[in-house]
Amino acid sequence: MRQHFLNFENHLDTIEELIWLGRWHAVQNVVAESPNPNNNKDIDWEFSSCGVRLGLEVKHWRKEWIGILDGKHKSRYYIDCFESLDGKFHRPTYDRINIACISTYLAADSDFHSRANEYLAKHSELD
Repeated sequence: MRQHFLNFENHLDTIEELIWLGRWHAVQNVVAESPNPNNNKDIDWEFSSCGVRLGLEVKHWRKEWIGILDGKHKSRYYIDCFESLDGKFHRPTYDRINIACISTYLAADSDFHSRANEYLAKHSELD
């Protein structure tokens, strides 16, 4: 976690992760950057809350804001919308709930819900 704060370019993402982590009650046994043993990817946090083990990946979609400002896109149908979650989560056992928290700059419209539902239907490892 310390290395995230050392690079100023990571400050917003790290603060966003801490904000999402802070939404859970009685957080214990926190592990930052919990690895997926099947590949070289990791999730942002693994922790316990109220006796339940959770895996948490936080996405901060600055790309939406940048796209609005520079006119490159006006919707969230850019190529890596949810695909950046691919391979992050593993489920060797069913003792953990896997959650992706996405902070967006655009309202959650029907396109967003449609894309999220399509992704979740294909990825049973994500709760």
